[in-house]
Amino acid sequence: MTVPGGFLTVPDGSWWGGEEADVDRNKCCTLCNMSFTSAVVAQSHYQGKIHAKRLKLLLGEPPALRTKVDTRL
Repeated sequence: MTVPGGFLTVPDGSWWGGEEADVDRNKCCTLCNMSFTSAVVAQSHYQGKIHAKRLKLLLGEPPALRTKVDTRL
């Protein structure tokens, strides 16, 4: 399976590399088009909301929809 963006971070924290597997994931995330200054910053990104949202979009999962609740009764 070829994955646009090179890497997929799966829920258990591991990752899968596609065609661009030779890219150092501690330096950049090709899925989100971001570069990092350290491994700690990279790890924070891979565990964060922005990466998770892009990953869900790539995998075809529908984004979570917020609903407004009327508390006036």
